[in-house]
Amino acid sequence: MPKIPTYDQLGQRVKAPTQFNVRADTQAFVGAQLATADLFKKAGNIAYEFGMKEKEENTKAAFAELKTQYNNEVNDVIRNSKAISTSEAENELNEFNKKFEKNYTKKNLTPNQLKSIKTQMVLHQGAKMQVGKNLAFDRGRDYNSTLHKNASNNLIIEINKLPIGNPLRNAMEDELRETINVANENGETANLTYKTVDQAFNAIKINDYTSLSGNAQSIEQIQELKDNLKNESFMADTSLKLSALLDAEEKRVQEALRVAREKALRESEEKARQDAIDRVNREGDRGGQMQGP
Repeated sequence: MPKIPTYDQLGQRVKAPTQFNVRADTQAFVGAQLATADLFKKAGNIAYEFGMKEKEENTKAAFAELKTQYNNEVNDVIRNSKAISTSEAENELNEFNKKFEKNYTKKNLTPNQLKSIKTQMVLHQGAKMQVGKNLAFDRGRDYNSTLHKNASNNLIIEINKLPIGNPLRNAMEDELRETINVANENGETANLTYKTVDQAFNAIKINDYTSLSGNAQSIEQIQELKDNLKNESFMADTSLKLSALLDAEEKRVQEALRVAREKALRESEEKARQDAIDRVNREGDRGGQMQGP
């Protein structure tokens, strides 16, 4: 391998410091090419990753905007909903979700971005769907509870209009039991005036004592009510109030009987007096007729 000759540079003699190896030079050249290629590859990767990151951030921003808009609008739908069953609420929100999809196209999203956002929105919409269905369920129970309340209260009013043992009254009492039991089975007792059968029938009994004692015309009738009251399972304050009521009604009956006796006595005395006067008059008339002219 010949040596590279010396040469003059700027008037100075310069000698090449070393020798070139053909194999080494080829490897260095290939290595430089690979390094350059790797550099371009890394630069390309960085640009790709930057582009993907930018697209990801754009997707996040679009989702955040759509989610905020969705929340504002769907909350209004849920708040103003009149649905009283979960199926009604589900149909209502499914219809809203379908209409809301038109907002996706306004964001100029790529198919992949659109797919990502829709996937995230499905999860969010599912959560809102459950809220709407829960509220509809509660409204339904509240609505049904009001129906049970009106039905049971009206039955109690009609039952108290009829005497104890009346067949129609017995039938209405059975209906009252069924109404309250159904309300309890369905968890719909919130609005009921009387939430249990016992409470309802205690109210009926109290009304019975009130009406029967108010219509009593004899001490015996009042005494029968007092005897029955001893066997009732009312709360202590209720028993005291009914006992006081019966005492008051007993005094009313006693007073009425006293007034009736006095009236009868006066009428009897008046009748006797009038009979005596009539008798005297009749005897005077007969005496005058016997004397004659």
